[in-house]
Amino acid sequence: MPGQHRHRWSDRQSGCQLLPSKDPAPLIEPGDILQSQSDVSTEEMLRTLDRTNQNVLDISEGLKETIERINNSTQLTTLLNDEGLSRDLKAALYNLRSATGTASVTMSDLRQVVGDIRQGEGTIGALLRDTAMAYELNQVVSEMHALETQLSQLTRQTGNLVTD
Repeated sequence: MPGQHRHRWSDRQSGCQLLPSKDPAPLIEPGDILQSQSDVSTEEMLRTLDRTNQNVLDISEGLKETIERINNSTQLTTLLNDEGLSRDLKAALYNLRSATGTASVTMSDLRQVVGDIRQGEGTIGALLRDTAMAYELNQVVSEMHALETQLSQLTRQTGNLVTD
């Protein structure tokens, strides 16, 4: 509600403490009975702390082994000391950036061409949009095939005349 603020409330005498929740809930009214959670026993806290300490010990031992392996690795030392590798990696990254830039420009150009074709611009766009023009082009191609066939026959006939 406007003007209302949620505050952390604590009653030190009763040991009661209200904490905020992520879930929406109605406001507490006088006379309301609130559910409580049982306190965690000291023994349970010590068991949890012992498990946590054991986990931390396991993790730190694993880290120690990993660091020792890294420090004793001749391959890693060789790689870190190889100035040529560093130079080659920098060159490869430069080439990758350049190729990415070129690919980006090419994709932009391609988008423009496809957009123009979809709008019916250019020969291909006109062919895709204008069915009459596509029909005429098919006719021209058919006529060219027929002409090619006739020319092939004429060439064969002419060749036969020359050899006779």
